[in-house]
Amino acid sequence: MIISFHLPYLLTNMFWDSETSRLSTLAHIGSLFRTPASEVRNLMVAKPEYLQDAGKEVKQHYGSIDNYIHEGLGLDNATIKRLRDALLE
Repeated sequence: MIISFHLPYLLTNMFWDSETSRLSTLAHIGSLFRTPASEVRNLMVAKPEYLQDAGKEVKQHYGSIDNYIHEGLGLDNATIKRLRDALLE
């Protein structure tokens, strides 16, 4: 199931498609054609399962997103507030 916060993440595919194609082709050439462009491209695209897997890992290791933000990232409430204020204007 794709929930609302996935949408901006997935839209990056649309906005970065030409750049992803260009860079994956360059990597293919730079590897002297040993690495297929399609494999490089898979590393550069946004996929819902990437967020789902990350969420599972966070829950498994930290129990919740809040715990991850505080314990895993080491952010205090003041820093979180400043980030919210700056990013959600």
